[in-house]
Amino acid sequence: MKIVKRLAVVRNYTKANGEEGSNWTDMGVMFKKDNGKFSIKIDAIPAGDWDGWVQLLDPRDENEERQARMAPAPQPAPQPEVLNDDIPF
Repeated sequence: MKIVKRLAVVRNYTKANGEEGSNWTDMGVMFKKDNGKFSIKIDAIPAGDWDGWVQLLDPRDENEERQARMAPAPQPAPQPEVLNDDIPF
């Protein structure tokens, strides 16, 4: 079987500085079988605010795949520090 597409979802968000950003999450692949039919292998189901849409993207080459696995995960926006003056120490 040959991988013909990647299945991915995108979530858009606003960074702490007000800029728009997006986070792509791979969730599986589409194969073309020897008989000409297609199959989909789902490795992950997005949770949270996912709207149900899945993007079909071209497969990565080996170098892109290696870089994607080694890329650091996006960090959430920093939260403001909360001070509690009621603590006696």
